Amino acid sequence: RRSGRWRGVRWRPGRGARPGPAAELSAARAVLAAALAALAAACACAGAPPPAPAPVTSGAYVAAVTAAPPATAAPGTASAKELLLPPGTAAAVGPTPVVVHRAPGMFGEVLVVDEGDLRSLRFGDVDGDDQSTISLSDPAAVPMEYVRYAALGLLYVAHPKRALVVGLGGGTFPALLRRALPDLRIDAVEIDPAVIDAAKKFFAVREDARYVIHLGDGRAFVEHAKTRWDLVLLDAYGGDGVPAPLATREFFAAVRARLAPGGAVVANLFSHDPAGERSLVATFAAVFPSIACFRTPDRLNRVLIGRADAKPGAPPTPAPTYDRDALAARAKDLGARLKLSFDLADPAARVGTGCEALDFTAPVLRDAPRVAP
Repeated sequence: RRSGRWRGVRWRPGRGARPGPAAELSAARAVLAAALAALAAACACAGAPPPAPAPVTSGAYVAAVTAAPPATAAPGTASAKELLLPPGTAAAVGPTPVVVHRAPGMFGEVLVVDEGDLRSLRFGDVDGDDQSTISLSDPAAVPMEYVRYAALGLLYVAHPKRALVVGLGGGTFPALLRRALPDLRIDAVEIDPAVIDAAKKFFAVREDARYVIHLGDGRAFVEHAKTRWDLVLLDAYGGDGVPAPLATREFFAAVRARLAPGGAVVANLFSHDPAGERSLVATFAAVFPSIACFRTPDRLNRVLIGRADAKPGAPPTPAPTYDRDALAARAKDLGARLKLSFDLADPAARVGTGCEALDFTAPVLRDAPRVAP
């Protein structure tokens, strides 16, 4: 769902999986030896400035080794910091994370972490994936890339009056909608009370007559709802990806049944398992066969948009409603009219990019058979 992190350093996962403790220890030993040798050579000449940081490769890692003697250090001494990163990762160290809130949650600990001007909601640990991110200095900013892509759903709905968000997080998408469409009525459903509490205390989430947060299971909420929504965002996250009950054909069919005529659903599909992601796409396409597909440049998120007027059962095709140039032009116009803080044409121009090899033949995910009492 979110931006990846590796020990407090932003990273983009490559082909390999996150190495385990044994690999970490082996790589750390090799990197430390190389770092010590490099530091000894670099600092041999007293009074010479330290060399610029250089990446050192070791096995499955890239290690960024920086050396800088403190101002009060004796000549010939130095300090070093070593960070293990995935292959091909640039060594860009950001501000030190500061945990401003932590509480037990349904999918691990719920943390609010500040890094410089950015505040993020994370699950599990301080270096976990970002669930939501805001700018502390600019409330209108949209730092998370996938949220900007989710806003493309507004291009596929003529005059939205009601919206549903399944999975609140830090409330960044509802906040965007409220700024862009003040008269829009928004329902947000979130299963974890600890997430709602963090969103209200640390992400400026405020309910009112047009913005209502519902505590409960997203699937049950959709299945029992009487409301029809013009725009639906599916953005629930259960720690390792989309929760199983929110990833089946039956659930997507229930969502489609609650769309108003001409409505659209935006699904932020994220899975650590490539085969699982292919099945998610095939399952979504079984209910919304004509889809617009967007892949974020960091390839962490695949955003699909389906329309209510698509007939279930038709051969699935990743065909956007408009061609790329036309969609980007409409996005630029819409973004200007809604006074968005980013150029909506940028994600619109990537329609289909990274989605060319969609596998609609992957197994469709279904509900488990019910066992009679």
